[in-house]
Amino acid sequence: MPKRIVYWLAGIAVAAGILTVMPLFHVKSLESTRQQAVAAAFDPVAVVDSLWAGELRESINDATPLPELLAALRADPAAAAARYGRRLGLSGTAAYWVSGQGVVTAADDKAVEIAVDGAGDTGIVIRLGPVFGNAIRDGSALLDVNDFASTRDFNALSVEINRRVERDVLPDLAAGASVDRVIRFTGGVEIAEGDGAAATLEIVPYVVAFP
Repeated sequence: MPKRIVYWLAGIAVAAGILTVMPLFHVKSLESTRQQAVAAAFDPVAVVDSLWAGELRESINDATPLPELLAALRADPAAAAARYGRRLGLSGTAAYWVSGQGVVTAADDKAVEIAVDGAGDTGIVIRLGPVFGNAIRDGSALLDVNDFASTRDFNALSVEINRRVERDVLPDLAAGASVDRVIRFTGGVEIAEGDGAAATLEIVPYVVAFP
């Protein structure tokens, strides 16, 4: 075989190898491209900005009074979860949107403890951070996972909501809370399904006030 042909075939083989490793273009489905574009455009801060000043504030009057929820949990935890709670997917935890009023019984740089009127022996604790979980996102029932391109976007909303609580709510709580002071609050709480009224519930507050 002439050397020219040998060189020509070798060149083709080298070029084919390079293109295999580093192709000139990739074929992507239109749906994959669309989902990537939607994800890139998603802005959790903008979504929470709107939610925080709008629907969440409007939903304060829709919050379940904490004594009502606790009475229902004591009577029938499953029925209480079905009526008042919200559970996503296969989660074993239900989230609730609640309100209450009581008296501060203890306060330090880590948490505020509250004896809520009508709550019986159940104590309420509000941690002063950091905030984790989905208590407000899910408890308020204002956001639907099916409205978002991915669960990553949906989870980003919880992160931003919790950051907003840390920034805008907890400092006011820490500054105003003192023993025997009356406090009102609205927020979310997560309770394991099947549990009755626990000895202590941890509230993630959307709003607190000292009347």
